[in-house]
Amino acid sequence: MLQLRIYTAADVTESVLELLDAEPAVSAVAVVRKGSIRPPGDLVMADVAREAANDVIDRLRGLGVQRDGTIHIDPAPTWISQSGFTAERETPGSSADAVVWADVVQRSYDDSELNWTYLSFMTLATLLAAIAIVLDSQPGSVD
Repeated sequence: MLQLRIYTAADVTESVLELLDAEPAVSAVAVVRKGSIRPPGDLVMADVAREAANDVIDRLRGLGVQRDGTIHIDPAPTWISQSGFTAERETPGSSADAVVWADVVQRSYDDSELNWTYLSFMTLATLLAAIAIVLDSQPGSVD
């Protein structure tokens, strides 16, 4: 189960709520009117089955939520909810296999950085590979 925390402009809130309410993979929805200062608007929270998260996030992005607001995606480490259990059971796929692409993209940006350590190791690895090719060395061979 994932928790979505959506900071949305007030004029988009009703569309967001309609979208989330119509989705069977969403087990709970809450809204705090005027709960967001920047952007001026509302705070919407929803519990979503992990298997359907990509579809829900894509639809939220289709509404333009990310232009003026924010979509936070957090895993729910522990949850106790019959409606959440039902939403997970009715959503096709396995939560263990579900990849949330927004999370993958964010981690890629956070975890990749071109720095001198990386460049040094890549240069060393390239030099070692070039030496092995010139010497016609095979991995694991003992001469």
